Amino acid sequence: MAARDHMARNNSHNVYSRYIGSFFLIFAFLEFSRNLLQMKHVSFDDYDLYRFDQPSVSYPINSHTNHTHTHTRTRTRTQTENTKPKTTVAFAVSVTHYNKHNKNENGYYHMDRAAVLHQSIKVAMQKSLRYDYHIYAFVHPDAVDAKPWLERLGYRVQIRDTPFNISEIPNPALIQAQSNGCCKEKEYLKLYSYLLSDYPVAVHMDLDAIVLRPMDDLFDVMTMTTNENTNTMTNASRERAARSSSSSSSSFARHNHQVLESFARTSTMWINNSQNNINSTHASNTILDDPAKINFMFTRDYNMVDPSDPPYKHPYQIGVQGGFLVIRPNQRDFDRMLEIILTGGKGYTIGSGWGGSKLGYGGYYGAATIQGLASFYYDHHEKATRSVELNRCKYNTMVDDPHDFDEDINRTLCRTTEGDGECEDCRETKLKEVYTAHFTVCGKPEWCEILHQQKQRLCWQLMRKWHKIRLSLELEWMNRFSSIDDEDEHGESTTSLYIPKFSKQKEKLRFTMGHCEGKDKYIPLLYPTAGKNKLQSDGATLI
Repeated sequence: MAARDHMARNNSHNVYSRYIGSFFLIFAFLEFSRNLLQMKHVSFDDYDLYRFDQPSVSYPINSHTNHTHTHTRTRTRTQTENTKPKTTVAFAVSVTHYNKHNKNENGYYHMDRAAVLHQSIKVAMQKSLRYDYHIYAFVHPDAVDAKPWLERLGYRVQIRDTPFNISEIPNPALIQAQSNGCCKEKEYLKLYSYLLSDYPVAVHMDLDAIVLRPMDDLFDVMTMTTNENTNTMTNASRERAARSSSSSSSSFARHNHQVLESFARTSTMWINNSQNNINSTHASNTILDDPAKINFMFTRDYNMVDPSDPPYKHPYQIGVQGGFLVIRPNQRDFDRMLEIILTGGKGYTIGSGWGGSKLGYGGYYGAATIQGLASFYYDHHEKATRSVELNRCKYNTMVDDPHDFDEDINRTLCRTTEGDGECEDCRETKLKEVYTAHFTVCGKPEWCEILHQQKQRLCWQLMRKWHKIRLSLELEWMNRFSSIDDEDEHGESTTSLYIPKFSKQKEKLRFTMGHCEGKDKYIPLLYPTAGKNKLQSDGATLI
């Protein structure tokens, strides 16, 4: 009798606990809905808040959902139907400094950028038909506190010091010039992308960037070769070559040429002349000559040079934009770049840069680090035979104004030297044509600056895209980390809730999806915390 009474009391308590748990869950969703409704500008039809091109898989909210701690990505219907093995490529970022106690960009801004960047890569790669990915973070010892956060965001962290001892550089000018950049010699952490030898391609990006579309066409070119060079092919390329060669080797070569020509016309700089798509350099080589030699794809930062201010620069002397580097990993390039640095930059001078006044690969912000080195190495040292300049309006777009008005001659010049005012204006690019974006000219998302929807169309759209990607992540976490029927260590039911916070924002900040209360009033991501709930354990990977 006493046992039955005890059991009845336990059952009553469990039922009561479930009622309480259900009440709190309903309250959480009501609070979430209230936060959304506070954003009066939001129209679900207009902004498709629940359509983030996410996979058609959701996490049911209950205690029986088993979320593995490994970096597992769900598949879209297209990927499920495609049974062919995918080639895995690498993405990478570098973290040179981090202060977890500082709320500015050294603190939680850094992690919010890392979270949104990874989420954007995940969503884009879920649409890829031929490629999967792993993501790495090269973390300097001065930023080691960032390691657990990055690992929880799904990054494979490597603690890396600067790949050379700066005191061993025999050129004082090159040592002094390291201070002319964001991160001094730590910027060279990006060189470790060349050592990701388990992958056919590595894409290094800055944290203040996002990926908007899968880059299969670019990866296809970077893994492509000719039948005569099958020894250098990746496994995936060799398999594709074998399938194609079953009909004829000429058919394979013809197909490759068509792919290359299409890519040259649509995705590279100097698109009006696809047969010589890198005619901005002093070399005659083209992307069509021998794709097996292409080890580097990049964009240039033409904003660093004033076309009306001497000394005038040829495009090939202008620095590589360091926020987006596409690399075919190999030890050779890594070693040769270090050799150039440790021999003094071939006569590097403060005013002229790499190669001194004779060659002049420098004279702009960041020239002493990887931006100038990559330009010098691939154009001069490698004779421009192993690199391709991508269209800066589609890859790594900064939505920059390419025009510069010269008052002395009363004429508008192109920073890219494409012609008298005939340069491609990235501000006019359609959002659907952009593969990756870099938040520089448009400002940073956490600045919460007011943008004009018409006058700053593409900046407005890209900023909204960043916040939509962040919101998609928050919705995923709300699904994953809310539970009404979990049990604590005493076997009693518990309720765990994840409720994103939104602001009562102004109409002019509607593109921020409630993440800004006003200019310079950014609301940081609320990260699921470690607790008793098994879904919120320290080992749970968030992305």
